[in-house]
Amino acid sequence: MKKIFLICPDFYDYKKIIIHALKKKGVHVTCINERPRRWVYSFIKRILPKCFADFFYYYYFFYYKNISQYSDYDFILIRGEVLSERVLKKFRMLSQTKWVMYQWDSDLVCNFHDKIKYFDCVKSFDPVDCQKFKIELLPLFYLNKYEEFSLIPSFDIGYVGSYNHDRYSKLKLILTKLEKNGLSYRIHFYISVFDYIKN
Repeated sequence: MKKIFLICPDFYDYKKIIIHALKKKGVHVTCINERPRRWVYSFIKRILPKCFADFFYYYYFFYYKNISQYSDYDFILIRGEVLSERVLKKFRMLSQTKWVMYQWDSDLVCNFHDKIKYFDCVKSFDPVDCQKFKIELLPLFYLNKYEEFSLIPSFDIGYVGSYNHDRYSKLKLILTKLEKNGLSYRIHFYISVFDYIKN
């Protein structure tokens, strides 16, 4: 039985969906969360300088999560947002297995292009990133149950996304134009407690 070591964020149901799909293919999966608890991750990302964040993640992966024990797996599958080059270099030295990165976010958001060189195979859902970095396009996955939706929405335009300041300001401009043109819309805009309090 093939063994896959998966490192990815605990983001909505993505992790569960990926693990379930891999197990259905007869693969043994071990998964660890790419990021610590949400509030810890938010604090590190927004407050700590990069050198301290790199030190924290080095400790998190090698001592708290002890990723060295998974170096003999057949595949290492990584999303790779917070893994620093220091962590990747050391783990790569320990592991002779095939390394795969799949990005379901743009390089503009999670800045992964410097890490491409550490992987045997890199894929992304973003056609712009694929062309720019000469990597393979793999469209974003979804649950089969969503194919069954047949309801006609009672609005012209829908938007689902998570908060960042740039996205919020652009969305406000779009909404103004929609209202001017008499178009109806439905918005689901997720914001973390940390960002809500900060703003």
